[in-house]
Parts: sequence; C-alpha cells; structure tokens
Amino acid sequence: MTSSTALQSGREEYDAAYAKAISDVAGNIVGGRLIAGQNWASIWTRDSCYALDLGAGLGEPEVGEATLRALGGPDGWMQDKAGHFGGWPYLTDSVVGAVGAWAVYLAGGDEAMLRWAFDVTRASLARAEAEVFDAPSGLFRGCSSFMESNSGYPIQFAFNGPAVGRTKALSTNLVHYRAYVLAARMATLLGEDGRSYEGRAEALKEAVNRRLWDPERGRYAYEMWGS
Repeated sequence: MTSSTALQSGREEYDAAYAKAISDVAGNIVGGRLIAGQNWASIWTRDSCYALDLGAGLGEPEVGEATLRALGGPDGWMQDKAGHFGGWPYLTDSVVGAVGAWAVYLAGGDEAMLRWAFDVTRASLARAEAEVFDAPSGLFRGCSSFMESNSGYPIQFAFNGPAVGRTKALSTNLVHYRAYVLAARMATLLGEDGRSYEGRAEALKEAVNRRLWDPERGRYAYEMWGS
C-alpha cells in the first residue's frame, strides 16, 4: 500500500500510527502480492486474508486480487500447512479466503472478481461439508484458526495432527459461519439465490451456541474435543 498523502488528524499519535500502518503494509507486498509477514515471505490463505479483511487491501485492491487469485482454484481456497499439525483435514480454515475476497470486493467493486471468488468459496464450503463436517454435533472438525499451534492446545495434542483434526474449534467454526454469510451476500449480488447459505449459517450458529457455549462459566469454549 502506498500513499503520497499523510494523515492530518490533529492528533500526532494517530498520524504516526497511520504512517506506520502504510509503511508496514507496503513492506509486506512482494511480487505484487500480500505475504504473510516479514518472517513468512510467502502468501498464506489465513494470514493474507485476515490482513486483507483488517484493512491491508483498502489502498490497493489489485494487490488483494492478485493474492486471492494465487490462493483460490476449482477445488476451493488453498489450505495452509503447518509443520506441527500438517494441513487438510487437520487444518480446515481455508474458507477464510471468502473473508479476504469480500474485503477486496468492497475496496474495488470488481464484479468479475466477485463471481470468481463466489465460485471458489462455494467449492470450499462443499469440500468442508463433505469431508470435515460432523453431523452429530453440527460443527466442523479441525484445528483452531486462532493460535493454530502447539501453544493453543494441551500438551497431549503437541505435533499430533490426527488428534487436533478431531476437535471442533470455535474460531474455525466461526470462519465457516462467516463464509456462509458472505456466500449468501455474494450470491444475492450476482443475481443468484443465497437462501440455502443463509439457512446453513443459521444452523451452524445454533450448533456453536448449543455445543460450545459454557453457561456456568459464561463464555465459549476454545474447542470441543469429544462428540
């Protein structure tokens, strides 16, 4: 992201934060794509798309689209791999590509990109429903999209991809919920019927509230280990 205009808010700390943000984003654009970060000099579906959603793609939507085009294909959004747990089906948060795509569409308004992103998102959701959806619980299996590392799990899960892959993580299920909601919005904008995605979003929300909410503690569980 580049900008020749400095922010002049009247608050020095705001202006400095804005300048740093612009500089940091620019430093993470390599080869016209938004990489995962200084120590991860490549694009990652999770890292790049969360960054796009948080504003990194606002100034240069073409960078966001180039990043997305490298992450999506006919089988859906690419699933990242992690040395400690592996990739699909232990990590199942690739539908976060829909979140990045929506942010890029809002920034640039390119309907052709939206059509492509909708097809990729639809394929990702279909893959997840077929391969990692746990019907008895109504939740998706897989590693947490938040803190997807050994530090986010008890010691018995360390470097144990199959065990982690059987959990149902709150953050990953919320990513799937948001992907359903965005798929419905994309469908509507493209003149298609998005009601089936709306229905699946509501069913997943109900399952999250039923299975992951702990009323005694007044908070959601990080993940669910059992059935």
